[in-house]
Amino acid sequence: MKRSLYTVFTTLQLVGLLMAGCVASDVETDSSSSDVSTQDSTSEPATQGDRDAASPDPEVAQSTQSEPLAESEVQQLESSEVQQLESSASSLPIDDFEIIPGEKFSFITASTNRRALAEQVGEAQLVDEEVHIGEGFFEPGTAVDLGDYSFKVVWSDNSRTTPIEIRELGPAWELPNGIQLGMPFEDLKTTLGEFEIFGMGWDYAGTVMLDNTTLDSYREDLILRMEPAVGVAETFSDDFQAVLGDELFNSANPHFSSLDLTLEEIIVYLE
Repeated sequence: MKRSLYTVFTTLQLVGLLMAGCVASDVETDSSSSDVSTQDSTSEPATQGDRDAASPDPEVAQSTQSEPLAESEVQQLESSEVQQLESSASSLPIDDFEIIPGEKFSFITASTNRRALAEQVGEAQLVDEEVHIGEGFFEPGTAVDLGDYSFKVVWSDNSRTTPIEIRELGPAWELPNGIQLGMPFEDLKTTLGEFEIFGMGWDYAGTVMLDNTTLDSYREDLILRMEPAVGVAETFSDDFQAVLGDELFNSANPHFSSLDLTLEEIIVYLE
């Protein structure tokens, strides 16, 4: 009887221990689950953006660096500049921008006098002055202030009734064949073809002879004058000396290539 009771008691103890172990295991499992759940609820999963921020993609990083403008962007900039010029031109008191050497410069012809000039652009835009025409000589003139379309009229005498030439043009004026101030020597050669040019270092240095060029028909009514970049005479003294003086040189002369010549003066004759 005692053995039976002992056996029953022992069995009950074992069952109790087993149950206690299961409960503890369940509690431990629930605790772990709770911890994981707590972590999940307090920290959101990292997004792709977070991962990119933490570990930058080399391709993404490279794309953020400055890159050369694409051709389409360059075209957009050029188009914007053209639109700005057109907008500027549309606000001017003139709407004729055609230049035909020997005949007209915009609305000005050989018969345009000072009064007609003032009626067209307004007296406030005009300043009468003596204009330097080279070698220390001056002639009666009138400066016309139209921003990038400015110019100066040189008159035959102080009566200012007969204009003989237009000079000191603003950068927006364009000659036949698209020639403008600031045009590089190489571009001018492409436009005109081969030509002769006077040597450097005197009053008429860099004057282009238009004979047998694409502007041959204007050779007596138009002057184009090139100038070297500042400091070139010292930096490339041998090349400069080789094309120095009052004589003509062929535009293909290799010494011109290092002088960085650009078109710096345009003179349009009206008669």
